[in-house]
Amino acid sequence: MTNLTILNTEIRTLDNLYSLNDLHKIAGKAKKHQPNLFLVNAQTQGLINEIDADSDQGIPRSVITKRGGNNQGTFACRELVYAYAMWISPKFHLQVIRAFDATQNQPNELIGNTEPFNNPVKPATAKDDIVISKSDYIDLLQHKIKQLQNDAPVLVSAPEINSTSTLKATNKATNKKRGSYGCAEIQVLIQLYQQNYTYTEIALKMNRTYYSVAAKIRDIHCGNYSSQITQALTRGNV
Repeated sequence: MTNLTILNTEIRTLDNLYSLNDLHKIAGKAKKHQPNLFLVNAQTQGLINEIDADSDQGIPRSVITKRGGNNQGTFACRELVYAYAMWISPKFHLQVIRAFDATQNQPNELIGNTEPFNNPVKPATAKDDIVISKSDYIDLLQHKIKQLQNDAPVLVSAPEINSTSTLKATNKATNKKRGSYGCAEIQVLIQLYQQNYTYTEIALKMNRTYYSVAAKIRDIHCGNYSSQITQALTRGNV
């Protein structure tokens, strides 16, 4: 049974029933709102009869009064708690409703679980999911991010153009990155590719664009050789 707290005050319980005396104190302790006055109300008596008639095995458990001892007072079931709060005021009724709703949102307690919780963890098998630590998972993520960064195309910001000569030089360098490959460059490209360099690394080493390198390697794989590639392949050890 989850503890009920209303206005930062925990309500005492007895046999899964809630203390109407505690509710009375929280609501302001007005004499007209004493639990005994609520219980003798005709409408309350009718509700008690309906609850007791519908109880399991016909045992009346809607309300009990304990006199003497440490936990004395009047204790009632949830339905009577709602009715008592509504009898006092709409505001207090809403507070009680929200308090019970809050108990429903708390994690359920483990009931009837006789097995110890600290069972040893079974080693992973081929059929089980692989369990890794948080630090290992972070390392894997960082490794994957690095791989994606290496394979990503290189974005080069546009240079500032200050004169016509600068524009021509820039266009020449750009055309060199995008243009055709010489025989020597083809040989270098093939060697770097055979050494397992990424497209990005090859592009940086050869001052070429990522897409130019990727397209040229694709041509080599597909057999779409130009005369320059054919000469390079003939001279190389591919």
